[in-house]
Amino acid sequence: RHGKRRAQAPQTPEPTSNDAPTGLTRHFQIGSATVDFDTFEVVNGKHTQQMTPLEIKLLQHLILSEGRIVSRQELLEEVWEQPGYLQTRAPDQFIRRLRKLFEANPSEPRHFITVRDAGYRFIENPADVDNQTSDDDEVADEESKT
Repeated sequence: RHGKRRAQAPQTPEPTSNDAPTGLTRHFQIGSATVDFDTFEVVNGKHTQQMTPLEIKLLQHLILSEGRIVSRQELLEEVWEQPGYLQTRAPDQFIRRLRKLFEANPSEPRHFITVRDAGYRFIENPADVDNQTSDDDEVADEESKT
């Protein structure tokens, strides 16, 4: 039989510790959870959950882009290795999963922030950002009084 070959779905390469981006250690803590990039495990208290290779790749990309807005287009191109114009909800679904794994309250995320019409931002230490914001507010209040 020499029929047509079925098109294969594009395969996403599985990240391993050897491919781990430079600048990341084996363990990384987000809130009260710790991820192990070699075993793809997240430990939060007494609970251990397994992450998929694609979730790990997304997490690594966000961590290395910490503080910067990462567009859905960039995520599709860099993490999924797909054209950035693709219409898919995959990044949103994966961000939701990261929130469930790492956020104390996934419905009010402090680490994985959605920036409307722009993308997502990862914040490692939300308290630092909160302090910076309140300092900025105080400066604005002082300036408005003068």
